[in-house]
Amino acid sequence: MRLNKEMIQGLLGDVCQYGGLVCTDWGIVEGFGALGIEMFEVPGWGVDDLDVKARAKKVIDAGVDQFGGNMNTEELLELIAEGKIAEASIDESDRRILRTEVSIGTFR
Repeated sequence: MRLNKEMIQGLLGDVCQYGGLVCTDWGIVEGFGALGIEMFEVPGWGVDDLDVKARAKKVIDAGVDQFGGNMNTEELLELIAEGKIAEASIDESDRRILRTEVSIGTFR
């Protein structure tokens, strides 16, 4: 579902009228690890041929607000600088993330 615009924006957003935060499972854009040891390899899910930057764009275009377990922002910043992802889209995701955090009392 994380790469599927029809599911996230179509079914979840338009049909079900969900306007909240959409977060992915861990490691979908690139694997993750600790202390230089890769602990989780990226599952292909039909995009095995895409690099990290192309996967990030596909996930953002699908309507995801937050990548689970991904601390690397380099590719995302490049996509914004290149005009391939609108900064307004990131701003809207930020608003959804902050609304969720405030509603659960994170900043109390």
